[in-house]
Amino acid sequence: MIYILCALFLAIIITVMVMLSDPLRKSEEKIRESLFKITPIGMDIDDVIKVIKNKKKWELGHVNYNNGYSILGGNPNPPSPAGDDTILGKKSIIGNIGRYMKYYIIEVEVFWAFDEDSKLIDLHVRKEGL
Repeated sequence: MIYILCALFLAIIITVMVMLSDPLRKSEEKIRESLFKITPIGMDIDDVIKVIKNKKKWELGHVNYNNGYSILGGNPNPPSPAGDDTILGKKSIIGNIGRYMKYYIIEVEVFWAFDEDSKLIDLHVRKEGL
């Protein structure tokens, strides 16, 4: 009986440690700060694409060389048909940097914004439940 309780306790400890060590579980702001270390302001769009492609679990979603991305209600979203959104940047990349399980699957998306010279000017992180 004592061995079963020890095994159960150990399994709980390991599960908690894995959950706490997952960087995707951090706040959107903390993830954003860590991404700026990997993709700093001023980085060229092609270099950001290379970083995304070289990261094992990251997925390159969409690269737009003609438009930035829309900020609607504080989050990146597709532009509204009315055209009343604030557009960040002149070019943009949307990528997925991972998923994790909470009560449901949480997907972590990143929106990189670039100026007309293809230099990174900002990025946003959005967590969305699936």
